[in-house]
Amino acid sequence: MHLILSYILLFLTALFAPVLQELPDKGVPFLKNFSPSDYNHRGKVWDIDSAPNGMIYMASDEGLLEYDGRRWKHFDGSKGITRSVVAVNDSLIYSGSDLDFGVWKRNKFREFEYTSLYPFGEDLNQISEEFWN
Repeated sequence: MHLILSYILLFLTALFAPVLQELPDKGVPFLKNFSPSDYNHRGKVWDIDSAPNGMIYMASDEGLLEYDGRRWKHFDGSKGITRSVVAVNDSLIYSGSDLDFGVWKRNKFREFEYTSLYPFGEDLNQISEEFWN
């Protein structure tokens, strides 16, 4: 009798084990890693922020990166290595770099244009200030 019950228990355990180990879909974040070749080798990513509509913006060695979930875009503008980024929305972004800080705004072609907010007129290459968060 014990042998039959043991076999039944073993069978039921084997039958329901895969179902009991499933992770719930809700509450588990989707994670994806990107290699430098995915974003065209634009250097190290120093900071990441997201806009309210879900667009992702990154401060990289070579400027501003934008990721919409499918495509990567790169925007040049600030001097130095861009180290920090704050996305107010998908059309207004602030960034700080080694030699500059400023604002990115979209133009009529929906491309970002950079405007420096650095208040001094000196040659920026002679100054070693860094602007972080």
